Amino acid sequence: MFLPLLAMVVFFSCKEEGSVKIESSISLEQKEVVLNPGGTATLTATLIQAIDGSRVRTGDDATLTWTSTNDSIVTVSDGVVTAVTGGEADIIVSTTNVDNVLEQRCRVVVRDIYVAGEYGDKTTRTACVWKNNKVFYNLASGTNAFANAMVVTDNKDVYVAGNVNSVGKVWKNGAELYTGLGTELKSLVVDGSDVYVAGADASEAKVWKNGTAELSVAGATFNALAVNAGTIYVGGKLDNKATIWKGDAATPLTDAESVVNGLCINGADVYAAGVEGVGKVWKSNQELYAFDNNTTATEVLFADNKLYTCGYQGNSSTNIKAKLWIDGVQKTASELDKEYLGEFVVGKNEKKADLYTYTDLGTAGIVEAHSIYISLDDIYVAGYFNSSNMTTAVYWKNGEPQSLEKNNISETIWNSSFTPGTNRTRATAIVVK
Repeated sequence: MFLPLLAMVVFFSCKEEGSVKIESSISLEQKEVVLNPGGTATLTATLIQAIDGSRVRTGDDATLTWTSTNDSIVTVSDGVVTAVTGGEADIIVSTTNVDNVLEQRCRVVVRDIYVAGEYGDKTTRTACVWKNNKVFYNLASGTNAFANAMVVTDNKDVYVAGNVNSVGKVWKNGAELYTGLGTELKSLVVDGSDVYVAGADASEAKVWKNGTAELSVAGATFNALAVNAGTIYVGGKLDNKATIWKGDAATPLTDAESVVNGLCINGADVYAAGVEGVGKVWKSNQELYAFDNNTTATEVLFADNKLYTCGYQGNSSTNIKAKLWIDGVQKTASELDKEYLGEFVVGKNEKKADLYTYTDLGTAGIVEAHSIYISLDDIYVAGYFNSSNMTTAVYWKNGEPQSLEKNNISETIWNSSFTPGTNRTRATAIVVK
């Protein structure tokens, strides 16, 4: 939970009593802590008093007072810090039980949670970005307005790719950066000052760099994009076969009907997630994992020396359950030792062991997972679920669903007039920075 501890800084208060020199100081072990919203950390502080340079008493009989400079961002009680929402604040430990007021400060940085997607009703959709569960940017509205991919840079510039009424668009910090890039943008990479997007331009699949087409393939589908040392990698399908492009060189992953939905690079390894009869993961063009029947793999992420894959499993349009696999393994609900709230996708038990399961929604439930992000010890998954014929954008933090502003205003869409997928409230991407 902590950044590496910095050198301990000590403040002193001194007074002379005859020929005896008494010194008082507060030591605070942590100088800076980084947390995700809802995370906690315990700070360790000690009041030290010494006579003629020899320590004779610590803070056992002195009161240390803990305060936060901004309780809306982070709170503290007896040294236990709790992150509330994104931002920065100082935790101050002080005492007045000596001749001078002494204090020490620890800087607490709370990361922000960004989610991209859309909300709306049967007639109008609004592509948007949520920040810490509140609508941060309303990007565009239309009969079909979608935010399909997002990147948040280290300096917190927010890039989103999507489409509005079949016009591909890229937004930066809520404002249009590029428009008219094909008909649908599905994947986005920001590499330094370069912005890459992949998607469809009518019957052609394309990759654009800074608004200019770099790669075009007729009859193909581009779903996923990665850039490594200036080389473009794309995942999708060609001739109905899962295919990876390195630059303009295409490599089919199989001879069967299949598709690549997600892509990531770790060193020399290229990982692809998709479907070939069942959900699959390929590593460097070779099959690595094949999941259970009726599964779809939508995204893949390599983090903390583990390979995370999310998706869903179901055999009908009304019975789909979200899934998350780590290193190709999924556990069942019977293996859980902690009960979680609501629609459960992935979490950890009290011993911090990895868990993988879902909530059974019966025969009329749809839960899909489309994006993964790992931050500190927390696993974030974004997607949506359908309950009582209503779709709701949602993300899960360690298995517990988090409510997004305006995520529940979607009208009933699962009926004879509106087919599944035509209009829906979704969360398609999540980043914690």
